Amino acid sequence: MKTLLLVTFCLSIIISNAQNLNGKLVYSYHSKRPSTKPDSIFSFSVTGEKKFVTLGFDPRVSPFGKYMAFSNGPNPNNVYGANLWIRNLSTHKDKQIITQGDYLNYYDFRPSNKQIVYAQECYIYSSNVDGTNAFTFLNCTPCDCFSDDPQIRSSDGLILYHNLHYGIFTSNADGSNPQQVKNTVPGDLYPVWSYNGKWIAYIKGSFQNIYKIKSNGLDPVKLTFFSSGDTIVPNPVWSKDSKYIYLIGRVKGKAGIYKVNTNGSGNYKRIYSLNSTGGIYSYFLGSSNLISDSFAIAKIAEDDSINADNSIAEVENNPEINVFPNPSNGAFRLVTKEVNKKMEVMITDASGRMVYQNNFYNTSSASIQLQTIKGIYLISVKTNTGSARQKLVIQ
Repeated sequence: MKTLLLVTFCLSIIISNAQNLNGKLVYSYHSKRPSTKPDSIFSFSVTGEKKFVTLGFDPRVSPFGKYMAFSNGPNPNNVYGANLWIRNLSTHKDKQIITQGDYLNYYDFRPSNKQIVYAQECYIYSSNVDGTNAFTFLNCTPCDCFSDDPQIRSSDGLILYHNLHYGIFTSNADGSNPQQVKNTVPGDLYPVWSYNGKWIAYIKGSFQNIYKIKSNGLDPVKLTFFSSGDTIVPNPVWSKDSKYIYLIGRVKGKAGIYKVNTNGSGNYKRIYSLNSTGGIYSYFLGSSNLISDSFAIAKIAEDDSINADNSIAEVENNPEINVFPNPSNGAFRLVTKEVNKKMEVMITDASGRMVYQNNFYNTSSASIQLQTIKGIYLISVKTNTGSARQKLVIQ
């Protein structure tokens, strides 16, 4: 009986001391010079409570919040390299499981919580969370040293990864049957599964905007309309209901954690400010698999909430655009006040589905004919001077 009471007592201590990261955002600051300033991982609750988790960077929390994978300990020959560690969130014990040989390009847990998949050097590998059975090769065709950033779908273990020179791919849980996701192209990077496994979010272009696409490669939707001067950090985080994506970025010169609507409206809000000393890429937002959908970490001025439907443009020095006739029967003309070296035009419907996309060069206007149903649409225009948006009514 005494033994049972002692075991129960010890378990209660472990549980009470556990670092519960479920429902929280987890982020890290990576100085890349830990001798000067330590790399550190923090958690945020929905009430704004900030807590230190451990030393390291690039955190990834396992399903059900039992473990956290992270990087730490740079390779002496490469200050940007690191080793892979696993933290037991109940015992607060950290264990190094992988020694860095080259760049470690992120990682994710299998649904069982017992294994982790990671990209290192030119391949994608698997390991048990205790470091055993390491370096089991997973078929990542095409593999040309640029297949990286594996992410695991919790429902079936489907592996998602990108290849810089080809696009976004999936493979079975055992690494077999690699397939390119339709409508993805070279430069589509850092794909992330939504919690329900139906959508993939990814960064397109020069770390400036984020898109989503269905897991079958259909219905790509642009989610942000940031300017060429804005920057977002890879690996955004989905909310549990898939209505929002959280990301770290610098928008209009303000570094912080941003909450972005996933309906294609372009609406976003800065929910927490970050000190961008050392550059925005010093920060990394790692997911907790039961993240809340109602984050309001910090009180930010209302003018930092952007409603794309009520604003013609979101950036300073934006190109003024005019659309006529508006309302239209589907045929209309889009005009700017200056000649643009390149004018990117994308039109989405009320659900965020893209119905038109085209580029125009060395012109100040574009004639467009839409073959679509009646309704309200959003025209997004990007030029060499900025970005702008305008509503369009089709009657």
